[in-house]
Amino acid sequence: LVFSTILAFRRGQLPGGATPENWKDFWDLKKFPGKRGLRNNPRGTLEIALLADGVSPDHLYPLDVQRAFRKLDEIKSQLVFWDSGAQPIQLLANKTVVMSSAYNGRIWDAWVRDHLPIGWSFNQGLMETEFWAVPKNSARKEEAFRFVAFSLNADRQADFVNSTAYGPTNLSALPLVHADVMSAIPSSKTILPSQVQVNPDWWAKNESRVSVLWDQWRQGH
Repeated sequence: LVFSTILAFRRGQLPGGATPENWKDFWDLKKFPGKRGLRNNPRGTLEIALLADGVSPDHLYPLDVQRAFRKLDEIKSQLVFWDSGAQPIQLLANKTVVMSSAYNGRIWDAWVRDHLPIGWSFNQGLMETEFWAVPKNSARKEEAFRFVAFSLNADRQADFVNSTAYGPTNLSALPLVHADVMSAIPSSKTILPSQVQVNPDWWAKNESRVSVLWDQWRQGH
């Protein structure tokens, strides 16, 4: 699947019905007062800070980690951190925060199924891909690969997308996606150009080091 970490906000909770459109707005405490939610993890969160600071998506990597922390310092007193995908929805539902980073499928589900007054922007969403892996020593390797092939079939992917609003990796599934869901998935033709691809190679090389810096920053060092 393809998912994106996007900006979500609580409708009716901001002055004059204002609606944030991007990560720069996320940092604007004057125009959009109130607490904000961010994931308790440097992956994706540092990218958000750099985008808010004006870094072009084309020049994000290698990440300027210290610049990202300096940007986060600007709003640190207004931040509420979340660890699981369900938490941003809870934070918005109980009005603990006025806006938060959140996974796009969770936001869609809260809006469609739970009818929460939540809005969102896909602008500069941090897009990532999840995938299957089969252990080399698996005793059922052939069956596993048959399952993977089955799950990537266009019909199966479309059923999954229509239930979750996470995008398909098989683009042949897109014509089978419902119109109302198409407007809420990051890999749709209209939304994809506005997405920022998280660089997994950079994180594979740097995540351990940066996670230590993240913990130190959270603890105030």
